[in-house]
Amino acid sequence: LLSLFTHHAQSRSQQTALITSQTELSYQVLSTRSDSLAAHILKQYGTLEYIGLYLQPGIDTVVAMLAIMKAGAAYVPLSPRAPAARNAFIIDDAQLKLVLTNTISQQSLSENEQSNWPLLNLDNTFAPCDIALCQPSPDSAAYIIYTSGTTGQPKGVIQSHKNVARLLSASQPLYHFNSEDTWVLYHDTIFDFSVWEIWGALCHGGRLFIPSYEEARDSFGFVKQCEQFAVTVLNQTPSAFYNFSDVAISAAASLDSLSTVIFGGEQLNYDKLSPWWQRFGQRIQLVNMYGITETTVHVTYQPLHPNMNTQIADIGVPLNDMQAWVLDSQLRPVPVGCPGELFISGAGLAIGYLNQPELSATRFFELTLNGKLTRVYKTGDNARLLPSGHLEYLGRLDNQVKIRGHRIELGEVESQLLSCSGVKEAAVITYTRQNQTALSGYAVMESHAYFDAERLLNHLRTQLPAYMVPDSITQLTAMPLTVNGKLDSKALPLPQMS
Repeated sequence: LLSLFTHHAQSRSQQTALITSQTELSYQVLSTRSDSLAAHILKQYGTLEYIGLYLQPGIDTVVAMLAIMKAGAAYVPLSPRAPAARNAFIIDDAQLKLVLTNTISQQSLSENEQSNWPLLNLDNTFAPCDIALCQPSPDSAAYIIYTSGTTGQPKGVIQSHKNVARLLSASQPLYHFNSEDTWVLYHDTIFDFSVWEIWGALCHGGRLFIPSYEEARDSFGFVKQCEQFAVTVLNQTPSAFYNFSDVAISAAASLDSLSTVIFGGEQLNYDKLSPWWQRFGQRIQLVNMYGITETTVHVTYQPLHPNMNTQIADIGVPLNDMQAWVLDSQLRPVPVGCPGELFISGAGLAIGYLNQPELSATRFFELTLNGKLTRVYKTGDNARLLPSGHLEYLGRLDNQVKIRGHRIELGEVESQLLSCSGVKEAAVITYTRQNQTALSGYAVMESHAYFDAERLLNHLRTQLPAYMVPDSITQLTAMPLTVNGKLDSKALPLPQMS
């Protein structure tokens, strides 16, 4: 990654690399600032394996990432918006001996955290020093991003420089990104979509617009900023994009510069793109990409168009250096059209999980596929291979719940709730009622629609067996989202019995 960045830092030294609503930074200044910070780290701390980032979105974030790599380490993002216990766990698990921050970010730490964390404030002045910087090998760890774990504690996914570099190379024939593009760092660095956003911009010589957290969540303001800064590449989770689309349409935004919108992070509801198609047509390329942190952001690619079969969650075909396999419980390929668990192989597989060799061995292992010993990642996702060669995403295997002895796919209930007239967004979760598992539904209504829980429940009763009908449906003004832009099911209110 450093080689790709350095190429543009030298050939496009005076061109803008980073933009915020207050300032901008050239490739030359970005390179020089990261050099100085890297030299200071090496002089004061020596060579470290991992270095933490505790930073609000801003220019310091990218300067720090580059400096960490130039100091021969991998960056480990922490989030000022994450629970304190989660950040503390990561610092301990990764054995971080240094965490980079700045004054504005440090203000959100408690006195105890400020005293006990190994902090380095980037607002300090670092004197120039003559020290050789590092050039990581392609196999060196570039970052560790922690994802939720089944044990209740997050697990650190280790990704290498070459994995990110080959992601950019494999996707280039599909997108043709170049130095004229302006990307947005919309996502928190604890979400691997940020890896694609940051390095997609800098490794193609483009510009990276970095809104503050508040700016990115100000719907009308963010749409205006996309126009103001001539954003060409926008990456969104579907949940975030539905809101972006509504605002762009209601504000009569032209979005003249925007050329590509890439979806990822959660399942896309194609029907909810209809207003976008009606307003913008196909001038702006929409692409659905499937991927997981353990497989370096993206695995498959599916361009979208208005006439797609919206009843099939088509996630397309793998990138040219990745492979997808649909296997049964005996790890044998299933026939075309039959559901099974999705396994991924190819150049994007992570090194593994930090400090968890047993878990790594259960998720990353070798199988004989097509007569060849192949390292695969077990996704836990349900999928099937379509006759076209495309993959259909069928949801998480662990999103299947059991109600009164019946196995239920929550996504199926959500789809039926969404099909009710007037329903704009829907979610279904399980909860415990009188020591039994029950279903609860949630709906965000269209602006013109009236909420009537009984009407919605009656519709579900005509479409689903009784055991799949939620006990209640609660109206929401908006679905709660995590810092990553995904549905935050834990933030949904307690059910309101109808």
